[in-house]
Amino acid sequence: MRRLPKLILAKDLSILGGNSRPLSMDAKAGKLVRIRHGVYVDAPQWQQLESWER
Repeated sequence: MRRLPKLILAKDLSILGGNSRPLSMDAKAGKLVRIRHGVYVDAPQWQQLESWER
């Protein structure tokens, strides 16, 4: 079984005192994929997954 990509959570940034704006900008640039509100994943890794793995 393939290893799934790590999820990037916007709430983790806010706990550390950051904001989620860079995540949003990276998603718009195609570097990240927004899975749902506040949850992102690396775009190239996401695209390599089979549909059932997503």
